[in-house]
Amino acid sequence: MVFVDSNPCVDMEVAAWDLGSGESEVISLCRKGENKTAIIDDLAARKCASTTTEISLLLENGFRIADNLIDIMLRESGERQGN
Repeated sequence: MVFVDSNPCVDMEVAAWDLGSGESEVISLCRKGENKTAIIDDLAARKCASTTTEISLLLENGFRIADNLIDIMLRESGERQGN
């Protein structure tokens, strides 16, 4: 079954990754709920999706991670720009 969201909304965090609009919409949609899978052929988008997913899973399962450490992980993975 293929699901098409007629009113896509890009998550603010995903928008900050500066990916293409299609990749941003797909990743945002997948982040909205459980059991959603996307096939992404863009290397940068795949890296962003996987790192964010792993961090989100840790946080959802009770791990506490300092904001500055999350920022470092996202910058190292190429998801966030900065020093």
